[in-house]
Amino acid sequence: MAKAMGPERNRTLAALVLDGILELEGEHGFVSGADAHSMVFRESVSLLPVASATARLSLAAMRYADALPIDDARSLAERMYLFHRLPATIGWRQRLPDARATELFLRIERGTSMRQILDRHWKQQAAVSTMDDWSAWSPRERRPARGGSPNTFKVFVSPDPEHAPDAIHAVVGALADNRPAPFKFGGGVYSLLRPDKIVVYFTTRSELRDFVSALLPRLDALRAHGVPFSADLTTDALVSWGVDPAHTSLPWSRDLSESWRVTVVSRLARALIGARHARTAGPDRIRFALDRLSLDGIDVTTWTPSRQ
Repeated sequence: MAKAMGPERNRTLAALVLDGILELEGEHGFVSGADAHSMVFRESVSLLPVASATARLSLAAMRYADALPIDDARSLAERMYLFHRLPATIGWRQRLPDARATELFLRIERGTSMRQILDRHWKQQAAVSTMDDWSAWSPRERRPARGGSPNTFKVFVSPDPEHAPDAIHAVVGALADNRPAPFKFGGGVYSLLRPDKIVVYFTTRSELRDFVSALLPRLDALRAHGVPFSADLTTDALVSWGVDPAHTSLPWSRDLSESWRVTVVSRLARALIGARHARTAGPDRIRFALDRLSLDGIDVTTWTPSRQ
């Protein structure tokens, strides 16, 4: 059976043991889940390096989730996904009561030079009626892809909300001068208070790198917010990146509409909850969740696929 499972059999078997589907025989009988952690991982994945602000945010999000008395994986994943979102205070709601006020705040209303650049290079997509309204834009001219990938690469630009107008102008300028690409930014108070308030999409890593090179010099003195579970491009969490793998690139990618960060926090939530039910003291629950996630082909130091 193990031979038929191919070269990934050890990783697959380890995942089945940590998920409680298979058991291993130890000194005190058969064990699985977190109780079998030390038998599966002789050398555990180290806890996240905390040298960068994004890494600290990701670790803080997991510690926050681990402390919550929630045993429903979906609810716990949602708490991690929303971690570091700022509250919609009365002050923010009064400043940004509607789309018109938001456009004025962002300095992209009709007649401004920035709106002229947007309209020249992009088409605004129809608004989606959700609490987190987005202003989404697609290029008017679809230039030929340069070695396109089935994956979608994302750049997150995460300024403090007060600095969102300057950051959006910098993103638009860098894209217009370099290569217009699809992007979105917060179109209302709730989306501008999210960490991932500005997202730019690419089909190749080279396009992503060219954009970042053009963008970074335009972001001087902007205060960062920071997107947990993304990979650093700056040390202050102002710019980071992620990738949504194609449907077939990882065995557990089932929902084409599910973003990478949603996938990551969903799997972390299940692992954290599973570790709570260990019969023994077991490993640190966060360490167990990181180790379990690494078996799914996720680099838990950068939150990107380690196997594509």
